[in-house]
Amino acid sequence: MREVQAQADHVTPHVRGFVRALKACGHEVMVVSSSQTGDLGPGIGLQRISPAPFASEVPLDSGPRVVRALNHIWNNVHAGEVLESLYCSFKPDLVYERLSPFAVAGSALSQRHHIPHYLEVNALLAREGNTYRKQSLGEAAELLESCVFQFATRLITVSEALRVELLNAGIPGNR
Repeated sequence: MREVQAQADHVTPHVRGFVRALKACGHEVMVVSSSQTGDLGPGIGLQRISPAPFASEVPLDSGPRVVRALNHIWNNVHAGEVLESLYCSFKPDLVYERLSPFAVAGSALSQRHHIPHYLEVNALLAREGNTYRKQSLGEAAELLESCVFQFATRLITVSEALRVELLNAGIPGNR
């Protein structure tokens, strides 16, 4: 099976271990990331996404949180272009993605090409951003996160409590 591991913000040791495990099981894996990363291991592809040059276009008086939020949203356009190009050459059977703030490019690719989208959810990021980080554009973050939850083929949670929160938010238990 060919899998794309979409990782918008960084390739953590967890992600490196996960993709190595997929490779050890015989899967072809391509990691898509916007970060510098260490060695992923032999035979694991890496497609870097350069950050979109959007921040320079936002008026400085908008504040750093607004600039960061708009950058996340704008990066979906560039990430979508990279994923589409990769889809044409790599032809993945599955997109596995870790939830990132404002990120919808992996979900959009999966919807467009009718391939499964597995979403790893480590936290409800929009709620955390609004509650603990004074995140700008909180309503947009919640809307985009809700859309990604609704369109994902499967949601993988890191705890039972998080699974229950998603069930209470209306995500069907079979997903």
